[in-house]
Amino acid sequence: MTVEANRSVEEYRTQIDHLLRRRALMVSILTGAVVLAVLLVFVATLFRSLHSLLTQHIQDDAVSTLQMAANGVPSSLLTQPLYEDEALLRETDAYLEKTLLATHADQLFLARLPADGNCNIILGVSHTSGGGVEHYEGLPCEIPFDPATVGKEDIWIGGLRASGRIRVGHQYLAAYKLFFEGGRPVGFLGVYYPLYVLDTIVARMWVIVLVMVLLSIFLAIALSRWVTQKTLLPLHAFFLPVENVLVGDLSRRYQPPAGLNVETALVDMANEAAQILEGRVSTVEEELERTRQATERRASYLAATAQIGRIASTILDVDTLLDESARMVARYFGFYHVGLFLIDESQTWVVLRAASSEGGKRMLARKHRLRIGQGVVGYAAQTGRPRVASDVDVDVVWVSNPDLPETRSEMAVPMNARGHVVGVLDVQSKEPAAFSAEDVATLRVLANQLAVAIDNARLYRASQAALEEARALRTQETGEAWRRWRSRLYGYRFDSITVQPIREPLTGEHAPGSAEVSTEANTLSVPLVWGGFAIGRLRIHREPSRPWTASEVRLVEAAVADIAQALENARLLEEIRERAYVEQTVGRVRKQLQSLVEPETILKEAVRYLGKHLDIDYAMIEVVPESEEPAPPSAQEGAGEGGGQR
Repeated sequence: MTVEANRSVEEYRTQIDHLLRRRALMVSILTGAVVLAVLLVFVATLFRSLHSLLTQHIQDDAVSTLQMAANGVPSSLLTQPLYEDEALLRETDAYLEKTLLATHADQLFLARLPADGNCNIILGVSHTSGGGVEHYEGLPCEIPFDPATVGKEDIWIGGLRASGRIRVGHQYLAAYKLFFEGGRPVGFLGVYYPLYVLDTIVARMWVIVLVMVLLSIFLAIALSRWVTQKTLLPLHAFFLPVENVLVGDLSRRYQPPAGLNVETALVDMANEAAQILEGRVSTVEEELERTRQATERRASYLAATAQIGRIASTILDVDTLLDESARMVARYFGFYHVGLFLIDESQTWVVLRAASSEGGKRMLARKHRLRIGQGVVGYAAQTGRPRVASDVDVDVVWVSNPDLPETRSEMAVPMNARGHVVGVLDVQSKEPAAFSAEDVATLRVLANQLAVAIDNARLYRASQAALEEARALRTQETGEAWRRWRSRLYGYRFDSITVQPIREPLTGEHAPGSAEVSTEANTLSVPLVWGGFAIGRLRIHREPSRPWTASEVRLVEAAVADIAQALENARLLEEIRERAYVEQTVGRVRKQLQSLVEPETILKEAVRYLGKHLDIDYAMIEVVPESEEPAPPSAQEGAGEGGGQR
C-alpha cells in the first residue's frame, strides 16, 4: 500500500469517525428530546389535574362561605334605612366576623343596591397583616357583574363563572351572592379568597419539573450510549470494507473479529459490493467519458443550430443565405464538406448552390447537379427522409465524387418547408460512421430551419418583384394619364396684372424634366413632380436686385408639392367621374336591351344608343356568317338604318 493510499485511508477513517460521532450526538439529542417530551407531557398532565382540583376546592369553599354567611344576614337590613336598627347591624357584623374566622376567606362584605344603581358597602370584615380582623363600612363599590343575569340561587364567581377555572397569577378569587326583594336585587354578599396558596403549589411544581428535566437528560445520555454501542459501532465495522475500495484493493475481503457484534449480512453485502465494483470500475469510467463527450457534443450542436437558425432568418437574399449557411454549418460542426442543394423548377434535378470545402467550390464552378433519386442526396430529395452512408466504400447508394476524395461517411438531410422538399443539406466526414442518431435529429432540425429561411427569402424576393412591377405599372398608368390630361391644358401665366392661359406646350429647357431649382437670371424654376413623374413646372421671375433666398426657395418648393398633390387629386376625381359615367352608360344599355326580345330590335337599339351617347363619327354593328370574313366599314354603311350617327 502506497503512502498516498495510507493517507487516503487515514482521511477516510477520520471522516467516518466524525460521521459516527455526529450520528451519536444526533441520537443522543433525539433520545433526550423523546424522553424529555414524554416527561413534560406527564408533568403537564399532572399539573393540569392538580390545578383543576385546587381550583375546584377553592371555588367550593367560596360557595360554602357565601351560603354560610347568607344564612345569618337578614334581608331587612338591606331594605330599611341604614342605622334604623343598630343592634341588628352589629349582630350581623359579628356574624360576618365569625364566618370569616371559620373559613379561609380573606374578605367578607355586605353591599346594598339602591334603586339609583349606586353600590355601597354597609358591612365588611377582612384579615389584617398582623393576624387580626378589620371592620369597615359605608364604602362605595363597583358592581363587577350584571345583576339582571344572576338568579336568586346563583352565586357569581369573579369573571370566571362561565368557564369555572382560575388563572394562575390572579391575586384573589371573588364570589358574590345576590339578595332579592319583590323580584328586584337589593344587595349582595361578597367574599374574596387569596390565591397565594395556589401560587406556592405551582412554584413547587416547577421545582419538580426542573428536577425531572435533569433526570431526563441523564436518562437520555445513558440511553444514547446504549444505542451507540448497539447500532453505530457495527456500522463502523461495516465501513471497513469500503476502505479497501478507497485504496484500490478490491480483491481484499473483510473478516469481522470474534466477539464483535456485527451483522453478518452487512459485511457480506459490503464484500459483494467490492467484488462487483472491481469488475465494473473501468466500464463505468468509459461510459462516463462517452456520456460526457456526447453531452458536450449535443450541447454544442444545439447551440450551433440555434445560432445558425437565428442568423439565417435575418438574410433575405437566397444566394447569400445559402453561402452563409454552408460556411456556418462547416465551422460550427467541423464537417469535412457541407453542401446545400436546391430542387430545380422541373423537379428533376437537385442542383448544388453552396459549398464550404475547396472541392465543393470546384463542383459549383462546373454546376454540379444530381438527378432526383441518384446517390445519397438524390435519395433524400426523392423520399423526404435522411440518408446516412456510414461507410461509403460499401454503401450501394453512394456516388463517388473526385472533388471530395477524403470522404468516408456522408449524410443527406432533406430540407422541408410547408409540406414539401425544397432542397437537401449534405454533410461529409473523413471518419467512417461519424454520424449518430442524435446527429441526424439535430441536423434535421437545422435543415428544416434553413428550408423555412430559404422559403421566406424566396417569398420576399417574389413579393419585392411583384411590388416593383406594380409600382412600374402604376407609374406608367399615371404618366399616360397625365400625358392625356396635359394635352388639354398647357397651364397659366400671371404677369402681375392678369392671369392668361398658355396656348402652346412648353418646349426645350422649359419642358418638364428633372427636379432642379434654377436661379439663373433671377428666375426660380421648380418642377411639379408626382409619383416620380414630372407633370409640369413653376417658373417665377423678379428683378435681379432681389435675389431668391433659401427660405423663399423652400417656400416655393413646398407650395409646388401642394400644387402637385392638388392636381393629382383633381385628375383622380375626373378619372373616377369618367369611370362612373362609363359604368352608368353600360348599365343603361344593359337595362334597355334586357327588355327586348327580337334580335333585329336589339341590334338597332344598341347601335343607336352607342352612337348617340359616345363621341364618335359613326357606329355600326353587324352579324358575320361563319363562312365569310367581315367587310371593312364605310361611311355609306354607317349612314344606313343600322348605322351610327355623326
